[in-house]
This record gives sequence, structure tokens and C-alpha cells, in this order.
Amino acid sequence: MNKPEYIVLHTAAHGTPSHNYDSTRAQIDAWHKARGWKGIGYHRVVRLNGEIERGRQDKEQGAHTRGLNSRSIGICFSGHGDYYPWTEKQKISGLWLINILMKRFSIPPQNVIGHREAGSIRGVPDPHKTCPGKLIDMDVVRDSVRRERRSDANRKLKLTINLVLDSETSAEYLEMDETEQVIEDLLLDELIKDHPGIAEVDIVKADIVKVEDKQ
Repeated sequence: MNKPEYIVLHTAAHGTPSHNYDSTRAQIDAWHKARGWKGIGYHRVVRLNGEIERGRQDKEQGAHTRGLNSRSIGICFSGHGDYYPWTEKQKISGLWLINILMKRFSIPPQNVIGHREAGSIRGVPDPHKTCPGKLIDMDVVRDSVRRERRSDANRKLKLTINLVLDSETSAEYLEMDETEQVIEDLLLDELIKDHPGIAEVDIVKADIVKVEDKQ
């Protein structure tokens, strides 16, 4: 059972100084099974193009961060964070996903951490661990999350939503001229109202179509 208090960010560590690989959920699942695990240890994978792939269910204990697996959501970013920063599309979808999960589980910004920071929480810091990558500044990530949460700009977002209706999955495209909080409320209320048989709502991708400053 998983009771999330933290969101832990990871890199797939899949790349070289000359090439960044777009690691998929299926690839990571195979890597983790090769270690003898039952499957992918992360809850989400954010691809280079911003697509978000589902790993374990949020209520299921992860296998990604020693000491925090039963109280965290693990998000893996495709590529190699030691050699490449997140792509712009990864950043948009990743920050959106983090904000959704923070609201869903009442997780404060300071509990959004990089894998390399988890040891300090357990009292055993590891100065050699770099995950989610040398080029990912977690202080900047947390500041970005805080700015996203208090932003009053009208952002037009195109969201790709996966609706799991019983055993069937369908994808819908939604475009909304609203702030993130309103969109989150709509996802939880309107989608469930429109689809009474819904079992799950997942963000698959978030794109900023337009940013309009309030006059």
C-alpha cells in the first residue's frame, strides 16, 4: 500500500554525451523485470516529447527509492539527466503532472525531491548519487512548482486525457482557457459526471497552446 508524502524525480539514465534516448515505459519495465522485480518500479514515465506513460498505480507501493517506496510517487524522466536537461515538452508535462499529484495527495513543494536527495531524508546522504541528473537543479524545479501554483496567468492548455471506463480505455482531447486549479476541478468533477462508469482519469500529455497575460 502506498500513502504518498513525497514526489521523487528520477532519470532513466539512458543516454551518452552524444545521444539522449527516449526511454519508454516498456523498456524500463523490461529492465526492472531483468532485476527480478515484478515490473516497472516507477508510477509515471515522462517521455522526451512530453507524453506521460503510466507505470504502477498510485496506490501501489513503488520500487524506486529506498526508504520512501511506501510513501512516495516515483516519476522517471526519459533520457539521461547527467548529459541533457529536460526537453521543453518534458518540462511542461512534468511540471503539470507534479502539480496534479501535489494537489491530489496534499504534497507540499518542499516534498518534491530528486532521488539524490532521498538519502538525506533517511539520514544517510549519498554524495555520489546524481539522479535525476547533474543538469537537473531541484531548487529550480521546486521554485518552478511554486510559481506554477500561484500563477494567475490564463494559459490555454491542450490536455490529452486517458479515461479508463471499466475495462475499456479511450482518449479525449480537451482545450480549456482556465487556470490550473480550475482545470483540476473540472477533471475531477466534469469528467466523472460525463462518464459515470469512469474508473480512472490520467493526464497523458499537457501542451501550452497559448499564454495570455491578464489585462
